[in-house]
Amino acid sequence: MAMVLDRMFLYIFTLACVLGTAGIILQAPSLYDTRTPIDEKMTTIIFSKLMNRAKQGIGAGGMSLVGSTPPSM
Repeated sequence: MAMVLDRMFLYIFTLACVLGTAGIILQAPSLYDTRTPIDEKMTTIIFSKLMNRAKQGIGAGGMSLVGSTPPSM
């Protein structure tokens, strides 16, 4: 009889833990926020600027990105 009660309490405890965890996670406001994250906005802006510079062949300091050699010291 004790083993039956132990097994029953184990199932109840496991169910309570799983449901409690799911309830806490599902209450996270970020799951229901449909706005575009700021890092995605900034990344696309920076990425598009870099792509435009690469298309124009402009690197840092006006140097060409293609076929340029580093300055010698």
